[in-house]
Amino acid sequence: MFDRPAARCALYGLINNSLRDMTIARWGADRWELVAARAGVADIIFQNMSPYDDSLTYSLVGALSEETTIDASTLLRDFGVYWIRVVAPKQYGDLLAFTGRTLPVFLSNLDRMHDRVATIFQNLEQPSFSVEILSDTALKLHYRSRRVGLAPFVIGLLEGLGERFSTKVSVTQIASRGDGAEHDVFLVEHGAA
Repeated sequence: MFDRPAARCALYGLINNSLRDMTIARWGADRWELVAARAGVADIIFQNMSPYDDSLTYSLVGALSEETTIDASTLLRDFGVYWIRVVAPKQYGDLLAFTGRTLPVFLSNLDRMHDRVATIFQNLEQPSFSVEILSDTALKLHYRSRRVGLAPFVIGLLEGLGERFSTKVSVTQIASRGDGAEHDVFLVEHGAA
């Protein structure tokens, strides 16, 4: 079973709708209905701009894991890639273009991008990212969030960004809140594809 966060936060319906869309694209609408029923979700269409308790999203991921027998970490990683490939270009295309033209610049500007997104989504509980450049082909990404358990999603986002910037990306989590670290840290090695 997927561990749910202790902290109470609200994710927006866009997240849940995107998880639904990924599920339908990969496994069909019937599977999504089974996931929603298993998660105890009566209304399976969410309002993109409305906040929903994080526990709902975690329940959906847990139910999807049970329905597909794919562990939640793998599903979250796949969802991160899907977010970058499909959702982000459709929802935030111009904003993505202005965030940076290379992976290191883009990652360095993530907090600024989230500040702009926060003007659309009121009371957005946004994560914080900081970058330590180690070399021309390596950096550390520090990820801070009140939400727990989303490191695999971040790894998927990073892998998706590698595709976006046509660069090979290797991501290794080198510090984890789950292991007692203050925040999650990822070593991101990148180079020409």
